[in-house]
Amino acid sequence: MKKSTSKNPCYLLAGVLLLIPVSLALVSTIASSITMQYWNFFLLVSYIPPIVLGIFLLLKKGNWGTTICLGLMALHRIYGGINYLYNHFYLQNELFTPDFLSYYVGLAVASFFSALAYGFLTVLSFFSHQKGGARVKKLWFLPAILFLGDLISSIVGYLLNDTLTIGFGFLGFTGQMILLPLLYVSFMICAGLAFKSTCPEGEEVPDGYQQKQEGYYDLVQHALLLLFTFGIWELIWIYRTTKFLNNAPDQEERNPTTKLLLCMFVPFYYVYWIYRSCKILDSWGKEKQNDEEITLIAFILSFFVRIVSLILMQNKINRLCTMEKKGAPDSDTEGGDRSPQAKNDGDRTEEIRNYKALLDDGIITEEEFEAKKKQLLGL
Repeated sequence: MKKSTSKNPCYLLAGVLLLIPVSLALVSTIASSITMQYWNFFLLVSYIPPIVLGIFLLLKKGNWGTTICLGLMALHRIYGGINYLYNHFYLQNELFTPDFLSYYVGLAVASFFSALAYGFLTVLSFFSHQKGGARVKKLWFLPAILFLGDLISSIVGYLLNDTLTIGFGFLGFTGQMILLPLLYVSFMICAGLAFKSTCPEGEEVPDGYQQKQEGYYDLVQHALLLLFTFGIWELIWIYRTTKFLNNAPDQEERNPTTKLLLCMFVPFYYVYWIYRSCKILDSWGKEKQNDEEITLIAFILSFFVRIVSLILMQNKINRLCTMEKKGAPDSDTEGGDRSPQAKNDGDRTEEIRNYKALLDDGIITEEEFEAKKKQLLGL
């Protein structure tokens, strides 16, 4: 038995998508401080936890450090919400319009939404290195939804204010109020997927399972990452897929790094890469008695809706991995042919092990596994 390890690319994506907005916000804060000649050191210190968290994620280390950093970020947002509410009630007796005060209320609500988002990510991070918490992991998408509440509340609060001129620094309104929050939403999607799919330390999977799952990736997660990572996941996926397809029989080996660079910098080479990779997949599928071909449709779609081509390719890879995971037919035992009853028992045992592997990987639920187990055992 082998212990599963945390090598999910979502950690890397989450780290990149967190450090980009944090770095932009930090530069904007420093620039504003220089212009106004006023330094808010508490605000500057508040950037330390997200920067440290981003480094942890880039190193693919889902540990107590990530949990603590997320907890500190949640506490900071709670403090921000309380501070905005205090400003609202403190200023309501001063000479300020209701629109001005509504801006503070909008920011307070936004802060509490983001505090809830970071708080739930803290829980997900905790369970990513603890056994249990299966129900919590099913809600991996909740932080991103909560942070959308932050985005909407901030924009509404600003739009209701007609009297206050707010400085957004070099990022401008679009960058500060829309681009940065959307990057945070994308970060939370990737972080949720990373924490959800990380196996707890000490959890074991059957021998050879990790190797057979090299090219497999959950199709829903694949689609979400393509949509919300601004092209970063595409580049990682091209490298991984090229490397995986080198395992295909009777195929010339391709350098993943070279293919990635060609897709990035040579116009329309991406289309050729999709065509060539689909040809390899179809050829490999025929050897495994899977005659469904995707080359033509994926090639045509690559000109118009490229994301659909990538989803079709991942679906084909998943089918090949599933077929390989089931293994070859049972061979004869050393003492001669196995009896029909022994073969049936062996088949049932092997199938139960396969379903247990799917359960450990989070592909099926505990209830689905138990139901299938009872069905195979005739209980």
